[in-house]
Amino acid sequence: MVDIHQSFNWHDIHGNQDYVFGEDGYLKMDGSRTPVQCFRQLKERVTGRAGSLELAMRVVLDEPEYHTLYTLRLYDSADRPAIVCHIRRDGCLQFQGRHERMDSGSVLTFQGNCRFNDRARRKWYVVESDEHVYTFEDFDFSKQTAVFLLDGERPVTVPFTNRVRDIARLELQTGGIGIGRYIRVKHVKQFAGGEQIDGEDHPLYWRPIPPPRDGEPDDNICESKLRPVQNRWLELTTRYGFVTTTFPVIPRGTLEFDVKSPDVSAEACILLGEYDGSIKCFRKIQTGILTNRMTVATGHPGPGFNTFDNSVVPENDRAYRFKIAWDARTNKQQIWIDDVPQRYQGETEIEIDGLWGKENRMTRGIDTISLHPGLLGTARLTSIQKAEGRTLENQPDPLRTWWGNFRLRALD
Repeated sequence: MVDIHQSFNWHDIHGNQDYVFGEDGYLKMDGSRTPVQCFRQLKERVTGRAGSLELAMRVVLDEPEYHTLYTLRLYDSADRPAIVCHIRRDGCLQFQGRHERMDSGSVLTFQGNCRFNDRARRKWYVVESDEHVYTFEDFDFSKQTAVFLLDGERPVTVPFTNRVRDIARLELQTGGIGIGRYIRVKHVKQFAGGEQIDGEDHPLYWRPIPPPRDGEPDDNICESKLRPVQNRWLELTTRYGFVTTTFPVIPRGTLEFDVKSPDVSAEACILLGEYDGSIKCFRKIQTGILTNRMTVATGHPGPGFNTFDNSVVPENDRAYRFKIAWDARTNKQQIWIDDVPQRYQGETEIEIDGLWGKENRMTRGIDTISLHPGLLGTARLTSIQKAEGRTLENQPDPLRTWWGNFRLRALD
């Protein structure tokens, strides 16, 4: 049974838009062009020994110089650093005490347990570390210490950097900017009393569709950039773009998500469909915010994007919760906005009509989702428009929309 929940409980500090969500099951934080400094809020503050944290990730290792390449920090609720772990260029892990650094004795490995500080085994090319699990447990706020383990081994007591009473968030940071300066996070887990109380992994790969070259199909599509913000949202910045994810076909299921737009006169829609190798024509269902309306794509009374009978008028900078249900056997869809069933021509069960496909009915079920925000009018001149002599006097600023709290379920 498919039941996927995708949250985005991170916040990027520097405006870095080079994040990759879900490729190979990782959240990639890329510091090639902009420094990475990104934090995650804990579900509950850690206030004693019963609480623990687990982070699984990979980092890129390069020149064996003895300075910090990456930093992992735990902060208290007053935003004071409590634990600071430095990952040096030689793969060694050090912890910052109040006055000096302490070597943990742990070293990152690569290509199947080769210690990176072993010069005899180091490669002549850049490598990525193995996936390591960083565990922090046994927080002792009276002694101002915690226990750290790498891959569950070599427990070492590490000091707090400042005097704190709790742990409230974790942060990852790259040292400087450079090609290959990135972190790939597999999962984060939080435990209390031995039970997992929170976690985040990356089951869906949200892939921005690259802008086609002039003369290629769909050459009106623009670049899309992704970034986590406010420990809730996937921020999508584009003039006119598509960010797509695929999964095994679901004949009957539901999708829930939150969406927010600063300009509801533009477009912030979602497409669900049956993948056919195209960027747009796979669509079977489309709903969302469009030209100050809550809309659904239908084939009657004529093909187009029509307003629900009973929908609210969308407002700028307000979050809305959508739920979409579909059934390939009946070729019907149902849509809720903020838990209110939407009606079209008096019906809550709405006929599915893809509008652009060779087969507009649903035949298999949903296997593709695409986030589709964009500006109205001409966001990019196409090859045909350029050949006709069209010009774009003022390049419009990109539109930023926010998406989050996805839940995808199969009902069969």
